[in-house]
Amino acid sequence: MRERNHRSRVLRSPNVLAGLLRCGKCGAPMHVTYPGVEPKCRFRYYVCNNRYYFKSCDQEYIRADHLEDSVIREIEKLSRWLLGNDLTADAVRYINTQVDAYNEKEQKLQA
Repeated sequence: MRERNHRSRVLRSPNVLAGLLRCGKCGAPMHVTYPGVEPKCRFRYYVCNNRYYFKSCDQEYIRADHLEDSVIREIEKLSRWLLGNDLTADAVRYINTQVDAYNEKEQKLQA
């Protein structure tokens, strides 16, 4: 029991995006469910919490394997792009734009 208490939820769950996804329609968190009849373990789906618990959102169920594969492909594209560019210059440019935007907002608030 002591070992299980100290492991994080991510390590115990095969649902790699659990806790990270938000519904595109209402912004509520999404979790994994196994809808349908037995055997339920055949397909996993991500579902909006508002749809699942309160029936207040009409976001469709999303097949977990399809969504996870597309996220992995996008991460691979981003990593190839980052490795092909000068990371330092890009990072400095990004930080500078964020700092400039913050300074502009601060000046507007002080005025």
